[in-house]
Amino acid sequence: MNQDSLSITKKFSLVEYELNQLSAKIHLKKGSWVLMQHVYTTDQLRDSEHFRRIHTICEKIGDDVLNWCRNGKLSEEGARTYDMERQKVKRNLAVLHKEILERDPTPVDNLANFLKIFWEVIMKVLPVIETLLRIGAAYQGLKLPGNPVGNQKLLP
Repeated sequence: MNQDSLSITKKFSLVEYELNQLSAKIHLKKGSWVLMQHVYTTDQLRDSEHFRRIHTICEKIGDDVLNWCRNGKLSEEGARTYDMERQKVKRNLAVLHKEILERDPTPVDNLANFLKIFWEVIMKVLPVIETLLRIGAAYQGLKLPGNPVGNQKLLP
């Protein structure tokens, strides 16, 4: 392995470290038995600092390789190593993303998801209920024919 290939591999080892750190967080749980829950939510994992670091490191490596190429300092072996490492990171990111989305929910996660959906449904239905109550109140004030309650006089 020549010097530029070695340098590229070393730079990508930083990306691999971040991938491993993120992977270790996916299945971490806290609590016990029924109260077991994931330490990190799916959203927290997807918005993780690890993804930002991976992107930043890969961007820097790409800039370095582009500069070496422009200056004639990148060998064919170095270019192959870069492409190979880049494809490996792309595959690993796809696997991690899938693992994050498909991890088994805990009972607490299921309950939290149910409550979230229930709350969303209530918030969507609330305006309809308010409208129905207003319509009902308006009809109660009307004296409709054949409505004995509306035609009766109230006793003092």
